[in-house]
Amino acid sequence: MTENYSFSTSRKERIAFGIYLRTGRKVIFSDDTDLEIKSNPWHDPETGRFTFKGQGKYYTHGGAAQTDKNSEKPNKNQRDLQTSDAKKSKSDNKINEIQEDESKYIPYLSEIHNKLIQLSGKYPPRSVTKEWSASDIANWQIDKLMLGNGNEEVFKFKRQWVRGYRDSIKKAADIFDLPPELVAGVAFIEVGGDPLEIDKIAYSVRIDNSKDKTSFGNVSIQLRRAAESLNYGTGYQLTESQRRMILSSIENSQFSIFLAAKHLSDLRDLDFKGTKASDMNKNQIETIAARYNFGTEVPLDKMQSKLGYGRNVTKRWNELRNLIK
Repeated sequence: MTENYSFSTSRKERIAFGIYLRTGRKVIFSDDTDLEIKSNPWHDPETGRFTFKGQGKYYTHGGAAQTDKNSEKPNKNQRDLQTSDAKKSKSDNKINEIQEDESKYIPYLSEIHNKLIQLSGKYPPRSVTKEWSASDIANWQIDKLMLGNGNEEVFKFKRQWVRGYRDSIKKAADIFDLPPELVAGVAFIEVGGDPLEIDKIAYSVRIDNSKDKTSFGNVSIQLRRAAESLNYGTGYQLTESQRRMILSSIENSQFSIFLAAKHLSDLRDLDFKGTKASDMNKNQIETIAARYNFGTEVPLDKMQSKLGYGRNVTKRWNELRNLIK
């Protein structure tokens, strides 16, 4: 999705009036004006500035918000990159078939990012699903040291979490043409690691490009991999608003499942492009899952000696299938 929009005169008048109501600013559009819409949902209600989820007050798109005078408008290179990536996203399996409300799109985000934000919101977890926290890690370590059964408690948590999010897992697998057990298996392995609080600390203390190698969310995906899978390009130059919105999105468990599926789909296309979910064999599944852990740089022949992560998925195949029924 590109960054520029053409608006009819009547719509420009409605938008200008809306801005006046919210901010008191009078906006006059010329015929060739490109409008940047402020629609960050998480922001500080006092300043209007974007924050991480939970640190500000949430307003749905179109709700009350202050205009952030520091909002970033992507430069020409970024717009060209997103235009190219938006065209590329049309071949991303069934993602182009998703019909979402474009009026709610955040203009500076990629098309697939916008679509997954809306789509993932339709598949909440079951009400009894427990989430992982810093206190869970403390209890796990105590049980492990004192009682010797900490690992079983973690596995109990993993099972209930995968089962609780089975609707998201199955839909994400369908959209990206993957076996749902593969998506469930990666989620099973990753959830129950560092909680979000630890991820943020790790990100804050790292410097330069190493920040982008920080893994976030319950599915533990690096910021750089998230940016690539969300079609910001492999040599991306994220604006601060884009970067913060990616981090905020990953913190949402539903979104992170869809993002993990998109990334797994990209990894499938790296080695086995064109292979449908129904045609995948055990080695292919293990290779794709292992790449989730090792990345894209390892040659395919060398990946065959690094399939332990993938085998942890396939050995639980029947259990995973039962969890997501």
